[in-house]
Amino acid sequence: MRIIFILLASLALSAQSPEDPSVYDSLRDFLQLTPEQYTKIKGNNAAYGDWVLEKLKRMKAVQDEITVESKRETIIPGALGARYAEIEVIGRQLIERRAALDADNRKVLTDAQLEKFKVFDEVVKLQAVMAAADSVNLFERKGRCFGFSSPTRGTLIDFCSGSVPYVNLP
Repeated sequence: MRIIFILLASLALSAQSPEDPSVYDSLRDFLQLTPEQYTKIKGNNAAYGDWVLEKLKRMKAVQDEITVESKRETIIPGALGARYAEIEVIGRQLIERRAALDADNRKVLTDAQLEKFKVFDEVVKLQAVMAAADSVNLFERKGRCFGFSSPTRGTLIDFCSGSVPYVNLP
């Protein structure tokens, strides 16, 4: 149950307006968004983020109710079932609303911008291949950072010069 909540929360929070305005700036520059388009997308994301937080608060409250109901000496199946059903409904609403947000934000774009946006579709398709290439050390490494991970052990070290390294040894 907690894993489902965490996954849904991470999904929902990922759609909120970025705290870093440069996220919008780089997208605005790449797609050549007008100020109106830029404002509309930011507004859509902010409204969605507010809505998601309310849904997550309700989901957390229902989880707390499940905890209380589960500790009762006599379990009332209907009470538990209704609460689990409500969590499922909220989860489905989160997924549906996210899809609607994506569509609403794409509707703001012109045909030329949508055509330019297709570059991202290609990048998404290549992410698995890029991750594989990275894991077998095909990318040229430059800079002040070092990382090493194992498919079976996860991240073993993550270090950037001038910072405290993260070392995770079994």
